[in-house]
Amino acid sequence: MMRLFSSSGNQLNEMRAGSDPAGAVWIDLFEPTAEEAAAMAPFGITLPSFAEMREIEVSNRLYRVEDIDYMTVVLPGLRADGSQKALPVTLILSPDRLVTVRYHAPRPFATYPQRAATSAAGCTSPHRIAMGLAEEIIGRQADLIEGIAEELDKLLAEVLDDEGYSQPGMLRTTLRNLGLQGELLGRVRLGLLSLERALSFHRQIHASVDADLLHIIDGAMHDIRALVEHGASVSE
Repeated sequence: MMRLFSSSGNQLNEMRAGSDPAGAVWIDLFEPTAEEAAAMAPFGITLPSFAEMREIEVSNRLYRVEDIDYMTVVLPGLRADGSQKALPVTLILSPDRLVTVRYHAPRPFATYPQRAATSAAGCTSPHRIAMGLAEEIIGRQADLIEGIAEELDKLLAEVLDDEGYSQPGMLRTTLRNLGLQGELLGRVRLGLLSLERALSFHRQIHASVDADLLHIIDGAMHDIRALVEHGASVSE
């Protein structure tokens, strides 16, 4: 599935299905077909396969071909069957457009287009759209960490409730819930670390972009580090 977005002023506008991708500043590809992959060729973009996106070597996740950056991060999100998974998402950033490739549905890809106008990065260039999406991703991970912390507080209250543990199977249920929260927290921390690495790669290459955008990138990386530390304390 291909979603196309154009920008006007400080807003993103979704284009009609079947529109010419050349008019899009952001192309979001979900489980791209061979035809959709071929449609990227005129822009000098070669889509990585899902297998290539899952490679763990940094050289396969962060690289530059001519003037196009390929950055793969790992984000938690829903699969088509409703299961929660942490899967790779590739951001392909060229001077003219941002192309995202994914095989699951991290929530920021649904929420960012409507919130783009409120982003500090704005929508005036592909770089700024990419940073706005990164901000939305960071905000989502922060929400997930807070949700995990609240769930752990509930589990603690149950553990300390002697009457609650008189119920059959209560300990097994609590241990299962604790494991699920730990697994989710691991996916969130992986997502944050992979995004920080991508932003660092992007900043090093584009050190000459406008100072305001560099300030936004630095702020995003600072937020990520703070969330990683918060996640560690929640894990402990």
